[in-house]
Amino acid sequence: MGLEEYLESLRNCPDEQLTDELGIYDNWPIFLDADFDRVIKYLRESGKYKNEQIQEHEKTGRGKTGTNHTFDYIPGTVAIQAFNWIPLYLTTGFGLKGTKSDRDESDRQSRDYTVTIQLHNDQKLQMEGVHPNRALAIVAEELAQFIIRENISACLPNTIGWKYIHKNDHLKIIYHEPMTSDHN
Repeated sequence: MGLEEYLESLRNCPDEQLTDELGIYDNWPIFLDADFDRVIKYLRESGKYKNEQIQEHEKTGRGKTGTNHTFDYIPGTVAIQAFNWIPLYLTTGFGLKGTKSDRDESDRQSRDYTVTIQLHNDQKLQMEGVHPNRALAIVAEELAQFIIRENISACLPNTIGWKYIHKNDHLKIIYHEPMTSDHN
């Protein structure tokens, strides 16, 4: 399934099935092969996100300083973190069976992507009448539209629905690799 098909599935999936069918849940990552400053500029200038905090810290296992920006989605319910690295604990294979296939997927994601956007349920400010996972899906779709429009290579590693997670079905992982990207 491609990114646009996945977005169509998000739109049509009942709120209570978003986690089981499409993997939408708190701490949901998106990996990008993009210029970090360009991503931050988009988040700041879109008018949909409010920059809350910037932190510098050591990247796990790499010995380099990393940057973490935290944003609030202005309508509420979702907080967004953007980091200029791929945390291994967010890649495919961590929390699953740990098979060779999981490790290969994790290695691919760590190697091919440079930016992480992670979506969190934020209980401080709720969108009235919107299920928290639907709010995550709304933000995921908005970010995906940016990815498509800007021809950014991306991976959505947690698109394996929870009812399929133990089947180790890596075909459900969404990779978006536009023809105009530097990789093709």
